[in-house]
Amino acid sequence: MNEQDRYEKIAGRYARTAVIEELTHSEVLSICKKKNPTAYWGINTLGDIHSGYIVHFNKIKDLVDAGFKVTVFFADVHSSLSLEKRDPVLFEVSKKITKLFMNAIGIDLSRIKFSSAEDIVYNSEYFRDLIKLSRKIPFKRITKALPVGLRQDPRTLGEAIYPVLQNLDFKHLKVDLAIHTTDQRHTWILGRDFKNILRISPTCLLYKPMLDMKGNVGMCGRVSQDKLYVYDSPPKIHKKIQLAFCPLNKKNNPILEHVYHYFYAFGEQVKIDNITFDNYKKLESSFLTGKIHPLKLKKALSEKLVDTFKPITVYLKDNPYEKEVLLNCKKRCR
Repeated sequence: MNEQDRYEKIAGRYARTAVIEELTHSEVLSICKKKNPTAYWGINTLGDIHSGYIVHFNKIKDLVDAGFKVTVFFADVHSSLSLEKRDPVLFEVSKKITKLFMNAIGIDLSRIKFSSAEDIVYNSEYFRDLIKLSRKIPFKRITKALPVGLRQDPRTLGEAIYPVLQNLDFKHLKVDLAIHTTDQRHTWILGRDFKNILRISPTCLLYKPMLDMKGNVGMCGRVSQDKLYVYDSPPKIHKKIQLAFCPLNKKNNPILEHVYHYFYAFGEQVKIDNITFDNYKKLESSFLTGKIHPLKLKKALSEKLVDTFKPITVYLKDNPYEKEVLLNCKKRCR
């Protein structure tokens, strides 16, 4: 695959809802010329694993197919900053479920490098870099890099320092490209602004919106507990989708977005009332013109998600203690 084909694969016209930070287009093209380009995607280990992760997993598949060496980074040390005390059992269960989800949608796990924050954070060089940045970055600048809800009043030092740790991960993982959600743009710009302190080249940024309550496309209404978790029971999945927001337009429609990412992103078709929709545009047009009732579209999606998450359901049925760990975490996440 030449560099232009590689670029189109990961961020061009074929990459639905991918946004490259406008400062880095030329840098991404340069990365695509490399023999072995590298990319990274980080995930917390708090058990908050929901259907919206499909967006990032599909992009990971694109990167692997484009010849990137991809690292999935489990931010267990970072995650502990959100808890009253460290929970290693929860962290390990979260890692297992994430891998089961990735495997269920056809990602070849042997082509992914899995790494833990513990592999790099307790390194003395990492700590020295943290001290360097702590001396140089004004506190007001750090707060601008926080999620919107925390910018006015971060509750702990751990929350305030989180964006700094994320940028240090870039350096110590030695990656060319980072995949993250659009709401974290300010975090990565922080690193680019202070790159000279660490004497590193800035990492390029590829943003993907997360299909969840708080992102660009909401799932199941207005409150965070209505996220569709991958370990929800089949009846709960059906119920949540039935209650999901599904307006007769394509903007911010979580049902249409899920249908795209769970069917058409894999080259699959959707069948409703004995009519096969072999491409997304055909289905979208039929829905917007009222030819497909929202409840029928929801039914097709819920059946697909139950089938996709079946390996996770089976695993947790055989390991009830681990399911209890996730459910207890979900209560805390609310």
